[in-house]
Formats: sequence, structure tokens, C-alpha cells
Amino acid sequence: FMSAVFIFDMDGVIADSWKPLYTSLCNLLHDLDQQALCNEQSIKALFEDNFMAGLKKALAPSEVSSQALMKLAVEINQSTQDTPCFDHITPVLQRLHTLFPLYLVTSNFTDSAQRFLKKHQLEVFQGIFGLDHHPSKVTKIRQLAKQYPNHTLYYIGDTLGDIREAQEAGVSSIAACWGWHDESLLKKGKPDHLIHHPKHLLDIADRHR
Repeated sequence: FMSAVFIFDMDGVIADSWKPLYTSLCNLLHDLDQQALCNEQSIKALFEDNFMAGLKKALAPSEVSSQALMKLAVEINQSTQDTPCFDHITPVLQRLHTLFPLYLVTSNFTDSAQRFLKKHQLEVFQGIFGLDHHPSKVTKIRQLAKQYPNHTLYYIGDTLGDIREAQEAGVSSIAACWGWHDESLLKKGKPDHLIHHPKHLLDIADRHR
């Protein structure tokens, strides 16, 4: 019997932020003269891998300047503040928090994530690791795995990229079907668990009690 650690992605799992994020990314793509990429399918495809890697690949050979990324950061930071939570995730997080260590590993910015969580009274995480901490989720998840050598670690994400990064980091992957990538795309990543409702996280948690 091993205890567990639950590591969450934010956008698409906790924060229902697709619309504001889509708008912010389209603004960035317009600034970079890449209007052709500004559609839902192309932007969702950026999340089939590490988001920053996906963006760089899509824009090659053009570079994304740090100035453009800062502008994106500011926009996302502002829009995240008005983003709602997905239905039913809040009570699940509050329950899990009483039982296990919870962490947030996100491609969003740490400050942005902290403000979002505070606004929604979701101060349940022992640590929040954003894009400014390290661009790779793999690196951040591995750092946590070192802290918890005798635990089962789960990463909960809503994109194929999240599932791939969890696998590369050597932790169990939980695909959340209420986010940005649909079930058929998530299945391509062969996640360890595929869930359709936040309460199913409690079923997984029950195995560790």
C-alpha cells in the first residue's frame, strides 16, 4: 500500500480557460504574422506536445521573441482572473487536499495561477510550478518525484501533451476528458486512467487509503 501525490494541470482541468487563452494566442499569432494558425484546430494541436515546443515548431523558422512572450504572459495573466472553474472540480480538490499532497504544474505563469486559485478559494496546493519555474513539465514532475520516492505520483492533464509529459517523467497519467482534447485524441497517448468527471479522481484516490 503506497500513498499518493496528485499533480494537477490548471488550464483545461481546473480552469475553464479555453476562450480567453484562445483569444490571447490568436493575438500573439497575429503579431507574429501567423494568422493561418489562428483557428481552434491549429491551436489545440500545439498542445499535442509540450506547449512551448509546439509553438516553436509551428512558427519555425521564425523565433518567438521574449518580448512577444511577455505580452502573452500579461494578457493571459489578466484573462485568467475572470476564468471560471469547471463544475464539480472544487469539492474534489478540497477533499483530496485533506488526504494527500497536491501540487500544480502548469504552462501558465505561477503568479497568474496563484491569483486564480486565491480568487476561487482553492489554496489547496503545497506547491505551484509555472512556466517561469521551468518550461518543461517533465522537469518539474521529476523534481516532485524525487521528493516522494515512496509514493505513487499521478499527473492529471487534459491534453495529449500532458499525457506524454507525465509518461516521460515516469509518473501515472490521468486524462481528464472535460478539457481541451477529446477522448479519442487523449486515447492516442495511452493514459493510465481516463476519466469523464472530476469525482472519478476520488475513486482513484480510494485505492491509496
